[in-house]
Amino acid sequence: MDKRKIGDVQKPDATNAIQEKIGEKLKEAYADVLEAPVPDRFLDLLEKLESTDKGRSH
Repeated sequence: MDKRKIGDVQKPDATNAIQEKIGEKLKEAYADVLEAPVPDRFLDLLEKLESTDKGRSH
């Protein structure tokens, strides 16, 4: 069995394959979140925070 060394621990390639598969599944699960529009309420909050921050810099 081929192993990759990470730090002082030998890590089997099978573990790497599992981690890659988990990563793929997480990307699939969160793809919709990345595509979703930002809610207006959140955009309003960001705008208020930015204007407050600009007021402090003067």
